[in-house]
Amino acid sequence: WGDEPLLVFGAGYDTSKDNTRDADTMGRDVYIVKAKTGEKVWSLRSDNAFKGKHSIAADVSLLDSDYDGYVDRLYAADTSGSIWRVDMPSNKTSEWSHFEFAKLNGSTNALDRRFFYKPMIARTMYSKVTNTTYNGKTIVTRKDTPFDAVLVGSGNRSNPIGTITKDQLYM
Repeated sequence: WGDEPLLVFGAGYDTSKDNTRDADTMGRDVYIVKAKTGEKVWSLRSDNAFKGKHSIAADVSLLDSDYDGYVDRLYAADTSGSIWRVDMPSNKTSEWSHFEFAKLNGSTNALDRRFFYKPMIARTMYSKVTNTTYNGKTIVTRKDTPFDAVLVGSGNRSNPIGTITKDQLYM
């Protein structure tokens, strides 16, 4: 696609989630489409055997992890407390992969955490400083390793004043 504009979005909310914690039948996908025509370029569910069972109602977070000016990583949050990461190392969709980055819900109603807003991504560095002595001289080396800090807050928009679930902000 090169420099062609694309749109990236979650497939939406399954209203059955208003009444149940069960798996959703709709909204379990992330789409990438051409902005000018709407033609589908990629779908998480149909192109990658997506294992997620809950709708992705929030916007999707985009990241250029290698700083080349192109998005190569996505983070998507679902309505059952999971964060999904998609790695896109090239423009060949056959090389793209995904995994459940975090599972932040539980089996009780108090732990029924749902995400309706996209995760915020803070790209930062972990620095490791090493001191090595060689021929009586100390050499200090520093290695910077990038990592993604992912922040997301849970809540239930279908029951915003509910008090059973213990919603949280995660980092």
